[in-house]
Amino acid sequence: MAVCTFFGHHDCPSSVKPRLQTILIDLIENSGVDTFYVGNQGTFDAIVRTVLSELKQIYPHIHYTIVLAYMPQHNSTLGKAYEANTILPEGIENVPRRYAIVWRNKWMLRLAEYVVAYVLYSVGGAAQFVEMAHKRRKKVIKLTEPNKEALVSRLIVDYLVTTDTVVLPPMVESIVLQNVLQWLHSENTTIRWNATRILMTLSRNQENRSIVNRQLVSLVDTDNVYIKNLIIRQIHNIEGIDDETKNHIMSKCKQDANYVVTGFGKFVNHEECGSFEGYDESNSFVPPAERVASGRANPERIVYLYAAKEIITAIGETRPRIYDHISVAKIQLQKEVRLANLATTEESDIFGLDRAKIDRIERAFSRPCREVIDYVPTQYIAEYIKSLGYDGITFRSSFVPGGTNVTIFNPQVAKAIASAPYKMDSITYRARRIFPLRDIDAFDIIATNRDVEY
Repeated sequence: MAVCTFFGHHDCPSSVKPRLQTILIDLIENSGVDTFYVGNQGTFDAIVRTVLSELKQIYPHIHYTIVLAYMPQHNSTLGKAYEANTILPEGIENVPRRYAIVWRNKWMLRLAEYVVAYVLYSVGGAAQFVEMAHKRRKKVIKLTEPNKEALVSRLIVDYLVTTDTVVLPPMVESIVLQNVLQWLHSENTTIRWNATRILMTLSRNQENRSIVNRQLVSLVDTDNVYIKNLIIRQIHNIEGIDDETKNHIMSKCKQDANYVVTGFGKFVNHEECGSFEGYDESNSFVPPAERVASGRANPERIVYLYAAKEIITAIGETRPRIYDHISVAKIQLQKEVRLANLATTEESDIFGLDRAKIDRIERAFSRPCREVIDYVPTQYIAEYIKSLGYDGITFRSSFVPGGTNVTIFNPQVAKAIASAPYKMDSITYRARRIFPLRDIDAFDIIATNRDVEY
């Protein structure tokens, strides 16, 4: 048995259907693929589902499953024919809704050996998962052939950004500039991205600066957020940009609805940033009750506030992967609260129990759980602590050594007052060999990706 999954841009022309059929037939007949996982967002997923349904009539041994990110609604667009073929991945009920699609896609990628992709440009979720598939050594089959203009423009970018002083010979520069002016109008975002990068380097030649200024103004007026963000990040590093162009670009980016452009625009313009540079206030706090799954302390649909005393602990508790973006909120208490401190090393009289028994209770709160039913014991304990008049509990993090988690039973006593985005630069792993007990040169006692002192 071999497994295949799919990633593609939300918008996809129906013209890809014949090539998709050819690829899938080849996978079924020549590679032994008989299991397919597909999502249910966008035109590309819809085309894949249609093709798989047709191929099922020819190859009855194959199985295809529509993997949902959310519980289907009554007005679901899947239709009756697909209902029997849908699943919700185990564990997704514990994932915040905003992360559900990413979590679902990672689940499909983990199971697959083959990935069929419709990716035209190097930005967006589909492109990120195709890149992830390559890193995980999956066999990626693209529905689109490599674009020659994208390859050529990328080679030019790589050459021009090697140093700040690289200048093309006059004849070559003239040809490159003519092509750049055409590439800036391409439907392919990657080509426009590369063309914009080239355009900014061509301002090193004074003769090109008036053209560069005009084109940058046009791009920031008309292009998408990826191009705008590229310009705003580089605006103060581009030679020959006049003040009028710079002021126009900055004023446009201040009005942009996308927080990445808005926040960074304020930063580079030395303005005071707003309180919420990550998620906004509502998304930085607790979700509505109808979206709350069972948690370590709360039953389903009962809203508790889960927080941490340290920023890195809050990040670690989301279990991020390398290069993930995380929005961290600052929570302010509106009144004094009484917390049952399970994390203290001192004797505790919360239950009239000695420290050893309290430690066992704390370990139950700290231990990662894989099944919803595993939360039931700690939910009972939390309810008992609540009945004793406590407003919440603190306990040690199992993901961040030295970190402390805080759970507040009544979120109304707190509010989110600010947020900031973070990006995961690295993740440290450390494992201790448990068998065999004797020394073996081929296997270290401690395996880690970071030098540590013991």
